[in-house]
Amino acid sequence: MVLRFGEQEGRILTDRDNTGEIGAAVLASRLQAAADEINGYIGRRALIPCRCR
Repeated sequence: MVLRFGEQEGRILTDRDNTGEIGAAVLASRLQAAADEINGYIGRRALIPCRCR
């Protein structure tokens, strides 16, 4: 994220405690939420093979 958006942007979006640092827990939570949303769209549009036992 830092490479893509920069450290300052990362701090602005995730520093909930005003420490001047990137909030790792906030960042991880938001990244997971984004991944879940993307996977939800993919799951509705593509049939994914399943090896169900």
